[in-house]
Amino acid sequence: MVRAHDDILKFAVVQLREDHAKWPDPHGLLAEPFTMTELRRLHEVVVGVELQPDTFRRAMLGRLVVTEGKRAEGPGKPAGLYRRG
Repeated sequence: MVRAHDDILKFAVVQLREDHAKWPDPHGLLAEPFTMTELRRLHEVVVGVELQPDTFRRAMLGRLVVTEGKRAEGPGKPAGLYRRG
């Protein structure tokens, strides 16, 4: 029985990673609007590796809708806000 559960869990992890490779937030885990940093951190958790911010941003921009407003996330200029496209 444990083996079957392990197989189900492995399948679920693979599927989740594949979904996130295709779409910014396919399962709606982030509340909208969200920042690019929040989206990148979600992807890092799902894929299990650190992602380069600039490369990630370029890959996601065409799949997102820019919203009005900004959000301050610490020092520096406020971050732009996005929603799923």
